[in-house]
Amino acid sequence: MKKGILFLILGLAGIGLFASMILSVGVGTLWHSLEHISIPALVLFTAISIVNFLIFSLKWKVILNTSSKTIPSLFQLTLFRLVTFALNYVIPSAQVGGEPARVYLLKKKGIPAEVAVSSVIIDKVFELSINVLFVVITLIILFLHHTPFKITGTVLIGLVVLILVWFYFQMARGKNFFTPIFKILHLDRIAVLSKLEKNIIDTENVIKTFFQHHTFALLKTIILSVMCFLLIVLEYFVILYFLGITPTLSQLLIITVLPLMGYLIPIPGAVGTLEAAHVAAFSLAGLDPVLALPTIIILRIRDILFVLAGLAYAYTVGFGMVKKIKDNTNSLASDSTK
Repeated sequence: MKKGILFLILGLAGIGLFASMILSVGVGTLWHSLEHISIPALVLFTAISIVNFLIFSLKWKVILNTSSKTIPSLFQLTLFRLVTFALNYVIPSAQVGGEPARVYLLKKKGIPAEVAVSSVIIDKVFELSINVLFVVITLIILFLHHTPFKITGTVLIGLVVLILVWFYFQMARGKNFFTPIFKILHLDRIAVLSKLEKNIIDTENVIKTFFQHHTFALLKTIILSVMCFLLIVLEYFVILYFLGITPTLSQLLIITVLPLMGYLIPIPGAVGTLEAAHVAAFSLAGLDPVLALPTIIILRIRDILFVLAGLAYAYTVGFGMVKKIKDNTNSLASDSTK
C-alpha cells in the first residue's frame, strides 16, 4: 500500500511537472513548433524507430543462437521485446521491471531457464555498456565546453564504468562475477535466496561461455549495440531537422544521452522527469529549450504506439502472465526458478 501511494505521488508530480512546462512555454508556441513536423517526417522517424527495434531484437537473437539451437523467430523475439517495452514503460522500476517478461516468454517456448536468464543479462549488459560509453564521451564534450556537472553524477558514472570493466574482465578470464558477490554478502545463508545459488552458477556459466567461445557472436553483438545507439541519435536528428534545426554531432550526443537519466527515476513512463531532462539537455547543448517539448511529444507518441502493441500481444498470451511478471520484477534470477 505504501509503495502504491509513493508511486502515485511520484506519478502525479511527474504529470504536474509536464503540465507546468507546457504552460510556461505556452500552448500556442508549442503548437507552432509542431506545425513544422510533416507526415513524411513522422513516417521517416517511425520507420527508423521500427528498424532500431528490430536490430535490438536481432542482437538478442545473436546471443540466443550461441546457447540454443531452437529459438523463436526474429518476429517472435520482437513481440517479446514489445511486451518488455510496454511493462518497462508502465511499471515504476527504472526501466528494468519488464525484463523478466523475456525470460518468461522464452521459457514458454522451451528455452532452458539458465539460457533465457543469461541471454537477457548479456543483452542488458551490452546495452548498458554502450550507453555508458557514450555517456562518458558526452561528459568529456561537456567538460571541454566548461559546462559544470555535478560531482555525484561523475562519481556514479565512474562506478558503473568500473563495474562493467570488472564484469568484462572476469568473463573474459572465465571467472565468476555474480557468485562471489552472492558469497561476500552471505546471501546463501538466507533460506529463500540459497535456493537460487545453483541457478546463478548455471546462468553465469552460460555467460562465460558466450564471452570465451563465441568471439564472432561477441563482435556482432557489439556492432549491433553501437548501431542501436546511433539510430537513436538519428531519430533525434530527424526530429530536429524537421523542426528547422541542423544540430552538430556534439549537440546530438548531449540531447540523446542526458535524457536517458530521466528513466532512472521510478515514475511510470518517466512522465515529467523525461521532459525536464530534455529541457536541460537542450539548454546544455545550446539549443532552444522550447524545442524540447515538441521533441518529447513526438517521442511519446511513438512510445505509446509501441506500448499498445506490446500490451496487445500480452493480451493474446493472457494478462495473468503480465501479473506474474510484475510480481517477479525484483530479480531475473528468481524468475528462473519458476
